[in-house]
Amino acid sequence: MKKVLFWIWLAVCILGVFLVSGLITADQNYTGTEVALTTSESKLITISAGEITIEAASANFFALRNGSETVVGVLTQKPLGWGSDLYFRAGPVEISDSSTWVVEKGTNVTIQLNSPETMTVQESLKTVDKVGSTFAIVMMGVLIWLVVLLLFSV
Repeated sequence: MKKVLFWIWLAVCILGVFLVSGLITADQNYTGTEVALTTSESKLITISAGEITIEAASANFFALRNGSETVVGVLTQKPLGWGSDLYFRAGPVEISDSSTWVVEKGTNVTIQLNSPETMTVQESLKTVDKVGSTFAIVMMGVLIWLVVLLLFSV
């Protein structure tokens, strides 16, 4: 009976690791002529469209970069009802079509993208962050598996 429970617990832990890893590292996809998303540092935002206008705001300094263009949040007067003492804003500004942007700095950056045509936007973790997150989840899964195994084997 203990052998069966061992294998069931192992299967549950492996399944849990795959599910949690998939949920945390999954890409977010958006489509439409107006797309709004909230993102943070070390994320990639891939935009596929022609003419695009970007506007962004955050309570923290932020910088978005795609190699040739940079969108930087500038400290400005906060709008009525803004919860934080600081307000950084960028745009609206026209950006080049179909490019990948890196969120270099900033947390909880709200980005508004507008285009006269339907655009596809994908938000994803950088590859190194996906690997790191997956590794941390696997290690936590192994640790949970071992702790429960040791608790019930006594």
